[in-house]
Amino acid sequence: MKWAELEPSPDMVAALDAAGERPFDGTRADKNNWSNRFADACAVMVAKSVARHPVWSKFEVRPNPDGSGRESLTFVAGGDQKRVDVIASTLATGLQLGVSLKGMNFRDATSGNFDKNLTGRTYELQAEVSAIHGYQPQAFLVGLFFLPLASTQDKKSGASSFARAVAHLRARTGRLDPTLPSQLARCDAAAIALYVPGDPEDEAQRGAVRFLDVHDAPPHRGRPRVETTLTLGKVVDRWAVQRYEAAGKSIDYVAPEDD
Repeated sequence: MKWAELEPSPDMVAALDAAGERPFDGTRADKNNWSNRFADACAVMVAKSVARHPVWSKFEVRPNPDGSGRESLTFVAGGDQKRVDVIASTLATGLQLGVSLKGMNFRDATSGNFDKNLTGRTYELQAEVSAIHGYQPQAFLVGLFFLPLASTQDKKSGASSFARAVAHLRARTGRLDPTLPSQLARCDAAAIALYVPGDPEDEAQRGAVRFLDVHDAPPHRGRPRVETTLTLGKVVDRWAVQRYEAAGKSIDYVAPEDD
């Protein structure tokens, strides 16, 4: 299957609709406002998938499908307030899953690339992860970056913005030991969401979206093959497996002796 053959995701179409018309020629404030609306809508999309999963569904997942419940997404850690876009938690167990969404949704006006703010977005993510891990070291925290599909082909040489974002996040993902202070700023998992915003340059249908775990290999430049990417449901399933194994609870069973 090719990207051009992908059916749009209804939830991604809804997120794009909620964000409104993309301000290509707008001010920085216009683009920031669009990105904030888009992130809020994407958080609802991710939370819906998390809430449907058999592992995470036993927890309280926020935000709610109607976008409410965001008041429970802000944590006070080390005197700072840090907001997580999607959470699965209970009052008794605390934060079990936290997903922080970051977006690089527009080309830089000078370079035409999408990764101008990659370092800044990464610093934001690390500050959130470090503060929350310092308060709840066992929490499983995920970084999820959203990039338009055009970010895979935005450079004539070197790694595309998409490939660079994968490498950037991979280097900051995975904790050897959650009790080590040196590991607090590292995500437990990370992924890139490649979506089609419906720009004139797009060669796929508006609302198509696929995900790449940062530990999977991206092309240096160009669109990844669809079969090497994941649906949102499969990404959420990976988080559940990784969280389960990280807690040291994974076990395989064999058939017992016949009676």
